[in-house]
Amino acid sequence: MGNAIGTSSYDAHLRRIKIYFSFLIVFLILAFAAGSMFLKGAFGVMTVSGRSSALSVLYRAEYLLSSGGKNTAVAAEDNGILVFVYHGILDKPDGSNFNTTVADFKSQMFALKSAGYNTITLDALYKYLRGEVKLPPKSVILTFDDGRFDSFYNGDPILRAVEFKAVMFVITNFSADNETGSGSYYLTSQYLKSMELSGRWDIEVHTQNGHSPFPIDALGNPGHFFSHKAWILKENRLETDEEFEDRVDTDFALGSSDLEQVLNKKPIGFAFPYGDFGQHDTNYAEAMKIVPEVGKKYYGLMFYQDMPSVRFHANYFTEANRSQKSFLIKRIDTGPGWKGADILASIERSLPKSLPYSDSFEKDNGWIKAWGSAKVQTETRELTLDSLPQQLGAAAILDGTRLWKDYYLTAEVDVPYHNNVYVWVRFKDDNNNAACNFGSGFVHIEQTVNGEKRVIKGERGADIGLPSEIFTVGVKAEGRSIECLINDKSIVKSDFVSPALEEGGIGIKTWDPAPGLGLLHVKNVMVEKLEPAD
Repeated sequence: MGNAIGTSSYDAHLRRIKIYFSFLIVFLILAFAAGSMFLKGAFGVMTVSGRSSALSVLYRAEYLLSSGGKNTAVAAEDNGILVFVYHGILDKPDGSNFNTTVADFKSQMFALKSAGYNTITLDALYKYLRGEVKLPPKSVILTFDDGRFDSFYNGDPILRAVEFKAVMFVITNFSADNETGSGSYYLTSQYLKSMELSGRWDIEVHTQNGHSPFPIDALGNPGHFFSHKAWILKENRLETDEEFEDRVDTDFALGSSDLEQVLNKKPIGFAFPYGDFGQHDTNYAEAMKIVPEVGKKYYGLMFYQDMPSVRFHANYFTEANRSQKSFLIKRIDTGPGWKGADILASIERSLPKSLPYSDSFEKDNGWIKAWGSAKVQTETRELTLDSLPQQLGAAAILDGTRLWKDYYLTAEVDVPYHNNVYVWVRFKDDNNNAACNFGSGFVHIEQTVNGEKRVIKGERGADIGLPSEIFTVGVKAEGRSIECLINDKSIVKSDFVSPALEEGGIGIKTWDPAPGLGLLHVKNVMVEKLEPAD
């Protein structure tokens, strides 16, 4: 009884201290705000640094009060790195789909810190991808594009408060070549030097002068620098292949040399403007192959946001990486309005999942739509794949499964229109995967290697059909063996899967030759780990 009373008294005393401390923080924030207009107008490096230092103390106190000063325990090392991308950090929303408010960014950083996450540098990422180092558990990378002053001005105090690092990708023509500008939008070279010296910021290249769209045809339609050939108006033609490559090479080279002159370091990272190097809209199909090859001469890490064939969000070490000198790195756009819970949920869905694994669809565990409509229906506890009116099918890949090797996948499926059920295993990307294709009258084992798809082995017959009621499809992937099963009955097996498909994740697709008729309901996915044979 005495202990309970003592504990209660202590807790009440602690709460009073927190309340008094909170009032003190509010008073200091109000006092600091009174001088804010002067500080913002000065734009001097020392003034901004002093503001950042003072604000970081307040933010640190706010974080300690909100979290109790405790971080979630970290248990195991993660295999896979998530990279988040930000643009501006503003006092209030501006209606854009890429800027973040101070309050939301603070919420995200506080949540990451409380959950035990830490930030790493690009140098550490590069060494991890090549297998030279192991990273601390729960490592992430925070990146900012464009070299905007507001992202540093508002973001630096928050990063300092939680002891996080970040990467700033700058447009060197606007920042590295600018020493005396006001710094009201783009950071000047003075700020870049100060940021690099702080140890919190790693300054890297966004482009030298390739951020603004330019004409790509006779009508003057705009295109992106690294994904389109430019239209040469005076000669009424597109660039030649050689001119395109020379222009791209020049921008890569000048961006690197600009930053090296300012910071006396060789940059390692390059973030494509708009995340685009030809993988989306382009007037030059070879851009997607040529641009990364040219970039390898200057950068070890090149960053993008989306690529149609790459479905996983994390960046992984694999044995093949050891011989590589340069890597394409995927980033996750942080949506407007993201709070702390949103960034943690994104991480939970995207990071590597362990075996055995089960999914009853009580929540979305990271099923990424490949095409068509793919929705996790928590009410009915199922994944629904539905082709859109002009499409022949729909598909989804389970994020976080990229490193799986030997396993046995089963899933309960309902196929109202008797469409094909296509179960992926060893899925690396759209161009490299294996699968069991279940259809009316046949079951095929298929593989795709470097975009070349072929049937390895198949069984056909009138007795092979998809049951009219809910049934179970199964796929065993073990070594070079793939086996396809219906209701636990083996239909076909092959031991000749390509050695290139030694690992990879899972996914499910439905397909029908008539547009808009592909429909599949998936329930209770189970994946067991298979131990390799002696």
